[in-house]
Amino acid sequence: MTLLEKSWTLALFVASVISSAWRPTMPDWRWLLLGIITTGSIIKLRRGLISIGVIVGFMVVIVHGNIMEYQRQALFQAGENSTIIGRVDSSFTQISHGYEGVVAIKQVNTHTLLPFLKPKVRLITPFPLAVNSEFTTNVLIKPIIGHRNEAGFDAEKQSMGSGVVARAVVTKDSYWVIRT
Repeated sequence: MTLLEKSWTLALFVASVISSAWRPTMPDWRWLLLGIITTGSIIKLRRGLISIGVIVGFMVVIVHGNIMEYQRQALFQAGENSTIIGRVDSSFTQISHGYEGVVAIKQVNTHTLLPFLKPKVRLITPFPLAVNSEFTTNVLIKPIIGHRNEAGFDAEKQSMGSGVVARAVVTKDSYWVIRT
């Protein structure tokens, strides 16, 4: 019987996480408190243990969605033209108008970001940067706009899956400070 309950708990967890794609809005952080209290009550009273999968699934989605929203707000609150300090996470590949790679942003203008909430952006530069090198430069930050369509490549869905929250293009008159 216990194995059956654990299987249902896991199935309900997966179902609640997958169903988050069809929710119109992301709940606020305050809903986590309700989830924690409910989970604690269920464990203490030993009633409704099967529903823990749904509650924990919703809590995971709330945490992940709010972290991505914080990262997006941290990038765009400084405006489009920003000076960033970042670290290269992936190797740069050549595209038709330069090089493109994923970087983690440590600082936007004078606003230092929290260590565990660093946003990742897709950076487009005129030359490649080495992996794990740190840099300072001026960029134009743009949101990633996809069509969220069923047919063809969807840039927004692919970026969300890899944790990339924006696109940054190096301005023509920018300066560089690169530390490898």
